[in-house]
Amino acid sequence: YDYVGKHINSDFTNDNIYFPFLLVDDSTPEGGLIRTSIAINPETKTIFYGADMPEGATVRLMKSGTMQLLDSIMTLTCNLRKDVKGNPFVFAISCVGRRIILNDMANEEFVEIREGIGSDIDCFGFYSYGEYSKSGFTNDCKMHIQSLILGLLTEG
Repeated sequence: YDYVGKHINSDFTNDNIYFPFLLVDDSTPEGGLIRTSIAINPETKTIFYGADMPEGATVRLMKSGTMQLLDSIMTLTCNLRKDVKGNPFVFAISCVGRRIILNDMANEEFVEIREGIGSDIDCFGFYSYGEYSKSGFTNDCKMHIQSLILGLLTEG
């Protein structure tokens, strides 16, 4: 609260999405989980999150940017394209927080996916308020916020 609280105005729920936290603890060795605050109580100097924020965890303040989000999609989809065999199907789950950050460029997220994965591959997707997915190479699922989850289904 000491770092972000003094910069919060009455429209905090819209502004805070641009400054998520990267949660790093022993259960997230592969890079961490993104957490976005959903409410704040100035009287108690507490911030509320839509997913687990363990007490004592280390967090880093992040800044979301339109071009970084779109550039990361191109990198991800180009790497995913290398694994394509047969007649694949791609499904995308994008956090609504990304849509808010991308604003008028939200359509570009889909354009980047199509460009990176290839226009010959069928795609389906939707927005969510968070996603459960594996993190890195671990087998346990964690709640992710402000993320894009891409799944590639192929035959044999």
